[in-house]
Amino acid sequence: MNSLTRRRFLRDGSTATAAAAMLPPFFLQTSNRSGSRLPVVGSAAHTYECVHDWLVPPDGLVWGDTHGLAQDEQGHIYVAHTVNKSSMRGEAVVVYDSSGCFVRAFGEEFRGARMGLVSAARKARKFSITAISISARS
Repeated sequence: MNSLTRRRFLRDGSTATAAAAMLPPFFLQTSNRSGSRLPVVGSAAHTYECVHDWLVPPDGLVWGDTHGLAQDEQGHIYVAHTVNKSSMRGEAVVVYDSSGCFVRAFGEEFRGARMGLVSAARKARKFSITAISISARS
């Protein structure tokens, strides 16, 4: 029989405390019991507040699994997703402006496919790439 002794309890408790102390601030800042503050993620110069449901899908569209996010030079945000089976609309890429307002959607032929988005620009040489990679439907 493996009974819990005071010594074992203190040893296990101190191990758990030491493990929690080693967690990066990212994990320690993500919860708020009162729900009054937005969760904060990241660390140092790359700290951000998480705003859930900031991008609302257009009427009739139900999000599927999100596989890609990108932002272009104009600040438009591109979301690539698989499209939920219950969705009335089938567009797999949804575009928003920088304030989160719906702009357009396209890619109904890619419904159910997994996609990745890449957006890059270099103004000095007028170099711009916007790419969508598509894999087989699941």
